[in-house]
Amino acid sequence: MKVLVTGPFGNIGKHTVDELISQGHQVRCFATDRKPNRKAAKKYGGQIETVWGDVRFPADVDKAVQDQEAVVHLAYVIPSTCSTSGISSEDRPEWAWGGQCEGDQERR
Repeated sequence: MKVLVTGPFGNIGKHTVDELISQGHQVRCFATDRKPNRKAAKKYGGQIETVWGDVRFPADVDKAVQDQEAVVHLAYVIPSTCSTSGISSEDRPEWAWGGQCEGDQERR
């Protein structure tokens, strides 16, 4: 199955991606274009397809979901003590709000 994972390189996302790959799914990862995400994506080599973008922008989401059969939506901005992205909800509350609330509303 073709599966899109948003937030694929975070604490939960990376385990989800690993499990989907182990089950034989074709995994497309949708993440913001940041150095930590590029580094994480590189570790997968050719096992994943990566689409760089932002869940807050409908055109990016449209590109990411194209030809996918399922979506696992894990993109969010969390407190700094848990963040692997280098972005925290305390430092960038507008990102947290946009990713969790506005981005979700766009696709409902």
